[in-house]
Parts: sequence; structure tokens; C-alpha cells
Amino acid sequence: MNNVKRAVERLSDKGIFGRPPMVDDLSMDAQDKKRTTSVYLCDKRTSMIVVAQLCPEATAKFVDRWQELVVT
Repeated sequence: MNNVKRAVERLSDKGIFGRPPMVDDLSMDAQDKKRTTSVYLCDKRTSMIVVAQLCPEATAKFVDRWQELVVT
């Protein structure tokens, strides 16, 4: 999860997209204790950019699909 937060911050600092809002997410941990985690609320475009940064397989699929759409 920290890799995702760092990627969001790095990309927003570079001006790729605006910094998304952050909210607290409540969940239960393995010991059934409440846990609060701060998470970014990303729109679809932002999510796809972050995934492309963190997952080469996803990037390859994006590129393949883009080529399918462009080459007709």
C-alpha cells in the first residue's frame, strides 16, 4: 500500500495529475481490532496511471489496446 501512496504523491508532484483527496478508511485487522488507514480517493484516469507505473503487465495491456485502437 505504501508503494501506491508514494506513486500517487510522486506523480502528482510531477504534475501528471492533481493530488487526489485523502480520507480515513476504517477496517478490521487480523486480530479483529479497528484500524484506520489514510487512503487517496482516485478517479479512473488517476488509478490507471498509478497502475501503469506500478505494474508492467498492466502497462503492456494498455499499450496493446491503444495500438489496436490506433492501427485500423
